[in-house]
Amino acid sequence: MIKQEFQAVVLAGGSGHRLGPLTETFPKCLLPIVNVPLIHYQLVLLENAGFTEVIVIVSEEQSAQINAYLTDMYNGKLRVRVSKVPKSSGTADALRSIQDQLIGDFVVISGDVVTDISLVHALNTHRINDPAITVLLKPQTTESDTSSKEGKASIDFVAVEKNTNRLLMLLPSADLEEHLIIQRSLLRRINSIQIRTDLVDGHIYVFSRWVCDYLLENKSISSIKFQLIPQIINSQFSSHEPKKSLTHDLDTICLPAQEKGYCCACIIQDGFLVRVNTMSTYLNANLNLLKDTSQVSDGNQHSATIGLKSHISAECVIGANVKLGERTTIKRSVMGNNCTIGDNVKITNSIIMDHVTIDDNCTLINAIVCSNSHLKSKCTLKNSQVPFGMVVSANTRSTSETITQSGNNNSGDGNKSLLVSFDGN
Repeated sequence: MIKQEFQAVVLAGGSGHRLGPLTETFPKCLLPIVNVPLIHYQLVLLENAGFTEVIVIVSEEQSAQINAYLTDMYNGKLRVRVSKVPKSSGTADALRSIQDQLIGDFVVISGDVVTDISLVHALNTHRINDPAITVLLKPQTTESDTSSKEGKASIDFVAVEKNTNRLLMLLPSADLEEHLIIQRSLLRRINSIQIRTDLVDGHIYVFSRWVCDYLLENKSISSIKFQLIPQIINSQFSSHEPKKSLTHDLDTICLPAQEKGYCCACIIQDGFLVRVNTMSTYLNANLNLLKDTSQVSDGNQHSATIGLKSHISAECVIGANVKLGERTTIKRSVMGNNCTIGDNVKITNSIIMDHVTIDDNCTLINAIVCSNSHLKSKCTLKNSQVPFGMVVSANTRSTSETITQSGNNNSGDGNKSLLVSFDGN
């Protein structure tokens, strides 16, 4: 267990705009992942590393919902302090807003991370090397988020000193123009540089306390990933290095030569890590956790009412008060509470949220169906997503397409049928 020499911060103020209609009802950090809110996984990650308290930073407009969950429903071991920032705040702005609460080195976790790795290795790496920043990196997998804001393939260019894992570059491809330029001065100072494009930034960082003072002195820095970290990395071999405070009130001094913004890469080989910031990674996060339901509250235990010749596979998590008709099959899927599923329904690799009704003879593959939705009979949905409270007309067929304002909605209740496909599939 890690002693409380580190503080913990979760950045839970993200808008989730790339998740489309999923975040119209929920703040991103409260989206259900295997029937529990997304923020639950960052809190458990910290608990498992021995932390006893955490600062959760949220946007002002979402604070009421997130506070309600943390106060009324979260029953973990952490003492949680919530700090509010304006919606327009960047990640570095958020850190700057709580600098007076940070008295020592601290770990920052993005509020959309789902992982089964341990923080202990990253914390130990930081303790041993005493760097400005320790960045957790992981080899890229099919489950990792590698799409840019425009939906195009995106990678990070990572340069490390081969024998020490000293971090020399962390450059998103979005920031790269035509050529990757390595400064000649860096080549003179470092004997062996390894440049990799197979590593994913886990958005888990350990910072030395003096970085807060650096942020106060450089108020134009708004982003941790795109501004703060590159500046600190570049300062390692700059004559204008960042300064390290002796105390909060006294003058600052320059770091010793061997500590000029020294940065570490902590590369974790095992386990999975997914950032839930697109429809596809939302699905992947759920399906990854189903591989080992011991990580999920209540595992695959359920009390569903199951009709004749219906079957729920082992890699499923089913909520309370679920009713299945006859000859219905559910494989590798998550189903929320109070769902009613008809006869001869096939559901595979899909996420069904609370209070969903699916009528007879429907087939869902790689689908996300949001709460309070109703699928009429004989619908076939593949790689598709149904927003909150929508009625999907009978006989709808969709494969990675968008259907809006269906003209043949026979529900009779005035609702419009809306189907939105998720990106990347």
